[in-house]
Amino acid sequence: MPVTEPPFKPATRALIQRLPEEDGGAAILALAVALGSRRPALNLLPRELRPRTVSAGQLVTGGTATLTAVLGLALLVGQGYKQHRYADRLSRAIRALDPEVKSVEALSAELNQKRRLLETIQTIERGESARSPS
Repeated sequence: MPVTEPPFKPATRALIQRLPEEDGGAAILALAVALGSRRPALNLLPRELRPRTVSAGQLVTGGTATLTAVLGLALLVGQGYKQHRYADRLSRAIRALDPEVKSVEALSAELNQKRRLLETIQTIERGESARSPS
């Protein structure tokens, strides 16, 4: 099988042309190591024995899920706080009206008592007027 030059990208070709000609193979190898990945894909361990690694996509997904959960929790806490403040304002308003309500209830009870007294007096007057002619 014939050996050919690998398909280099244009930016890589420009770097290779700047390398010294006398030791081209070693220079290209050094350039490949310098430009290569910090975590090479070569892993000789079987898949079952390889340590688990988290990919960038998994990190983004985990971060997004965490952010969503935190925002949801913040929304629930915020709504609860808002309802608690509303209930407190309502309780204060009710407590402010409580003396007025009690005075109105006292007046209503007094009015009902006077009404019963008036009805009793009217009943007695009717009873006496019915007896008088006889």
